[in-house]
Amino acid sequence: MLITSCRHSRESVKENPSSAPELIASAVPPFSTREPERYRAVRTITSSQEGLADTVARSRIARDGVLRREEYEPDSADSVVYLEISSGRYLLHPASKLLADLNESTDLPSLTDEVTEFSSEFFQNQQSFETFYQRLGTDIIGGRSATKYRIVMGDPAQAETLMWIDEALKMPIRWETTSKERRTKTIMELSDITLAVEAQTFTLPSDYRRVDLSDLRTRLKTEISTGKLDPSGN
Repeated sequence: MLITSCRHSRESVKENPSSAPELIASAVPPFSTREPERYRAVRTITSSQEGLADTVARSRIARDGVLRREEYEPDSADSVVYLEISSGRYLLHPASKLLADLNESTDLPSLTDEVTEFSSEFFQNQQSFETFYQRLGTDIIGGRSATKYRIVMGDPAQAETLMWIDEALKMPIRWETTSKERRTKTIMELSDITLAVEAQTFTLPSDYRRVDLSDLRTRLKTEISTGKLDPSGN
């Protein structure tokens, strides 16, 4: 969903103070990003495609060093929590107080894989269209000051992304990607950002019943398809 970069040009981004900055091809992004060591936020991803209704995915994310938590809030079912703590990875279903141990699962990625989305190396290590960058100044996003960039892939353009990088956190807090070929647009925005994270956020509940991952998956699929939850946990 993010941008890819080329390896062809070694030009640097140059700005003309008397006019708008040029759109410059570069193998290296003109910015550096990172994920904060400790923070909480709400992440909202809105996907649009011509002729179809928009889809919205919302999750609450939290990090404290190696500890991570993501709580997903689907429209047609109760929330599901991915928890990554010192003892391993777990999938929790708060409504039924069920949890599954993911430590032996090989088909689910670690939440730490998502950190690459915030790394400038992500942009440098992709093979695709030639990429052009343009710095567009600063905006206020959700009350936070952010530097705005325009990134264009291909000549002529195949896709275009507008990205806002928080000046204090050095993390993308909003991006809008438009694909002309697929006629799609994806918007991601972080809101309710705070650097204060309570320790209990990463606590594994002691009153949850452990079940196999396959059983919990079956239960979640049934809940999503029917919109109903059996409170007994059966």
